[in-house]
Amino acid sequence: MEAFILPSLLDKDDLSGPSKGKFPRSDKGLSVDYALFKISIYTTIENLNEKMKYIKDIDVLINQLGKHNPEMLFNLFNNIINDKVTIVHEFVRSLKKILPLIQKNGLNYIEQFIPILAKLLDMQPQVLELIEKDLKEIAQCFDDECKNKWLVTTLLNIVHDEDKEKQVVGVKMLNQVIEMFNEEVCTSFIIPEIMVLLTSDEIGKLMALELISPVAKVVKSPENLDKLIRIFLDLCEDSITSVKIKAVGKFPDFSFCEDSIQIQKIQPCFKELLKDKSEKVKHKALLQLGPLITSTKAPFPHPLLDMYLKLAKNASNDRDLQYHFAYYFPGVLEVMGKESWNALQDSYMYIAINGDQMIKRSIAASLHHVANLLQEKATEEIFPIFLNYIADKNLRSYVMKDCDVLLKSFDSDSRYLILDHLKSISKEKNFRTRLILAENIGKISILLKPNICFDSFWPICKTLCLDSIGIVRNTAINNIGQCAVHIMIEGPEYSNELLKDLKKFVNSANSHHRIVFAAACLHLITLHEFEVAFGDDFVKLTNDKVPAVRILCAKVVKQATGMSSRKFWSDLNMKMKTDEDFDVRNEIIEEFIDVGYIKANESTEVIKPPAVRNKLREKEFDNGWEILGNEFSFTYLEKVIRPCYEGYT
Repeated sequence: MEAFILPSLLDKDDLSGPSKGKFPRSDKGLSVDYALFKISIYTTIENLNEKMKYIKDIDVLINQLGKHNPEMLFNLFNNIINDKVTIVHEFVRSLKKILPLIQKNGLNYIEQFIPILAKLLDMQPQVLELIEKDLKEIAQCFDDECKNKWLVTTLLNIVHDEDKEKQVVGVKMLNQVIEMFNEEVCTSFIIPEIMVLLTSDEIGKLMALELISPVAKVVKSPENLDKLIRIFLDLCEDSITSVKIKAVGKFPDFSFCEDSIQIQKIQPCFKELLKDKSEKVKHKALLQLGPLITSTKAPFPHPLLDMYLKLAKNASNDRDLQYHFAYYFPGVLEVMGKESWNALQDSYMYIAINGDQMIKRSIAASLHHVANLLQEKATEEIFPIFLNYIADKNLRSYVMKDCDVLLKSFDSDSRYLILDHLKSISKEKNFRTRLILAENIGKISILLKPNICFDSFWPICKTLCLDSIGIVRNTAINNIGQCAVHIMIEGPEYSNELLKDLKKFVNSANSHHRIVFAAACLHLITLHEFEVAFGDDFVKLTNDKVPAVRILCAKVVKQATGMSSRKFWSDLNMKMKTDEDFDVRNEIIEEFIDVGYIKANESTEVIKPPAVRNKLREKEFDNGWEILGNEFSFTYLEKVIRPCYEGYT
């Protein structure tokens, strides 16, 4: 008797091809007629939350439908955009995942979607703002002709709208996609639009500033580029302060210009703005020093570099300028080179010691960049700062995130000085700091000498493996094996001591201790002597009464079987395939079935009820139906299984 197969959900042949009897064929386990059924029920859904969930899963529906019946899909889109505002907003948020799927089914489908997008672009500013966030990803789905004709025309119409709020959003949208237009479009449409905006009020000039630098990156003719730079420099001298401030903030955007333009036009104008009578303009200009140094290709004038260094001692504006100095310092050092360290050192050391907590956090987070750039000088210059920061409970988490990069920059004799601090961190009240240390166990251990690693760092690792917080504990368990492998390879004289320590975990009455050993084996199996040193202990764990221990053992066996064909592993592989626990068998056999109809197995040819599929592997499911089908009639079961939005009931 054939295995039981659910009938077509629309009770007719599937659109993907001839059906087997009255049962549908399906695409990757998902029938097309079920997608059509879901489309048909949209207008009957009254609950707002259900509709929102429907929209969130619409990409699955499109994938399921494929190239079939696009008319029904676009009718659905029209129903959605004519629905309530919250539904429309959710639909707009989904556009960036909807359009690539439509594009995959054919470019002509994108053309059919344009009227729907046009309706959305004609809606309220709130809808436009949502589209603006993802417009670049959306526009990438259009062909060049569509971008250079329909898209640019539509966006310019929004810029010309009577509603000022829409105009502003329209300019932001145009700014997002200018790089996708060709030079002809920019010359014929965008530059004239900039000229029109310049003749209007303050808002018009501010909008023009948003467009100048993106257009300048697209145009290639020297005449057009020169024209745009002249417009920009004129706005830098505008009588309206807000326009002037906005223009000052755009200087780093012109870093792509050639050296001659930078030296002759951009830099002289910027120097004058640093002397402006308006304090707001001067402050804004000072905040552009860091971005300018790090982005410009032309040689940077020494007077401007000196002004940047003076920011370290400028505590005005709530230390805003000092924070700016600290934030951009790694980039400045990279551009200037480690040869410039002597010139930069005093300012950096001053702010690293005297800065407030916000500034020190910025320095702590980028300390590894500075150390990496200084190379052999790092131990002498940066290590004292590192020790001070790691001792500070408010800063140590920022330093620890890239602790391995820092330790690589320091000499090996200096590294052991941090072990007392690491011991303190392993008992830190803030579990997030302990988690960062647990994540870096493997990276830190390989940078320590084996004797120091075993005597001082190994106890810290064990402490983290027994942490009271689950995520810290599990992270440490997954990484402790790397520390053990490093000790055994680099310091074989400590192998016996380490082996005794690990055997305590195996023989412990606490199942969590046994889990620690099993997880460590994921790394220990790379050792040639694993079978001799740990083989008997590992085999013992494969018979453990706790399923969680055996599941980890199954992971180890699966990984080792892929690395080696030795009889030891093949025997364990066969043994664990017959384990009494389903999860252990699943781990070793590598057959996983996701829950529900949405993520069905690709080899599946029929939809199976999620509640049943969740419990059985594919083969077990089919075999089960086959065996039961010989004994019982499933007429009643066929009648009670009904399609619903979330699956079957």
